Amino acid sequence: MSAPTNAGFRVVALRLAKADVKELMKGTTWIDVPEPRLDARTALATIRAFYPGEKLPNPTTARDVFISGSWHGGDNASTRTVCRVLAEQGFRLIGDARDQQGFGKGDRVERIIASCGAFVGIVPFRGEARANRDDKPYKYFVREMDFAEKLALPRVIVADPHVSREDGLDQARLHMETNATECPGLIASALQDLWEQWHTPPQPQYIFLAMDLDSEAARAGGPVRHLIERITGMPTIVGNEVHEGQVQSAIRDKICRAFVVLADITDDNLNTCIEAGMGLAAGTNVELFARGKPRRPPFMLRDLQMDTYEDEVELLGLVHKLARRYRRRILNAEM
Repeated sequence: MSAPTNAGFRVVALRLAKADVKELMKGTTWIDVPEPRLDARTALATIRAFYPGEKLPNPTTARDVFISGSWHGGDNASTRTVCRVLAEQGFRLIGDARDQQGFGKGDRVERIIASCGAFVGIVPFRGEARANRDDKPYKYFVREMDFAEKLALPRVIVADPHVSREDGLDQARLHMETNATECPGLIASALQDLWEQWHTPPQPQYIFLAMDLDSEAARAGGPVRHLIERITGMPTIVGNEVHEGQVQSAIRDKICRAFVVLADITDDNLNTCIEAGMGLAAGTNVELFARGKPRRPPFMLRDLQMDTYEDEVELLGLVHKLARRYRRRILNAEM
């Protein structure tokens, strides 16, 4: 088995019935499948393998920094250099996954930037000296910088010395060649200072799980919550983990501020239906699912689609389908 040449391509190997694959798969780890059927353990291990977590800081305690940079092979050297320094300091580096669609209300990228406690922009030279908000090739870099400034996020802006902004204050106070593989002293110092400047994000992102609190899926550290956090890069919260202030009011606030509410309304559980309705009324992203045969949700939730599952394997597959829509790109895994 040869290694794929595309860094974004991942191979997950399954070994059936203890097959002898030592010569075939040297240097490759695999998932053992003792019987020719898909059980929950194998399903969980397979999905997890597509979202490597070995290099990822804990999303609950991490210091998230949004990275605005190039990921094109021809001009991304300076971006990767800066990211390596930040990752070594312990930051969790957040980027925009280009294959994602919108996240409901608001701009996708702006919502992700607002969920971070600092911002780092790295602008390469792309054959044009002038940069502004409206024209290629720099408009997205400039717009993201302006939004970070609007949020008053601590930020470090680095640009190739050939690039300057023409439609406002040139924030590129630090210069670095596009093909640089080492950070100049001033930039290294600024990145180091960012650790102390980092502050709580304006809009922290998390996923609220509305479900029967006695279910296995609601257990902290359990397979369902672990899978959601692994896929999305966001922590999960359930109602009985909210303790501040007046409990009902605090839970309502958590629901309304959540990035998405994943609601398992199996048996039309009253509390979970109410929580899904709160999220819907607040304009939060809401995803419904339930155990059993396909059916319509309760009347007031019928403008939402509801997926169903029959067993634990189908639940894991459904959780993956729903959670993947809201994932964020964790760049640490790519360093």
